[in-house]
Amino acid sequence: MKEEVAKGIRMVVEEKTRKQVNLKAMQLSEKIKLKGEKATDEEVKKLLKLLC
Repeated sequence: MKEEVAKGIRMVVEEKTRKQVNLKAMQLSEKIKLKGEKATDEEVKKLLKLLC
């Protein structure tokens, strides 16, 4: 009985941890994407200054 309860608790904790890791990964991915877009925008502005 104790083993079954412990197994159930482990499953819940693992699922919660997995969801937290997935959420953090998505947030980090979005931050990286935004930084990339900002860097690209800055490079385009530099090129436009050189051309104009």
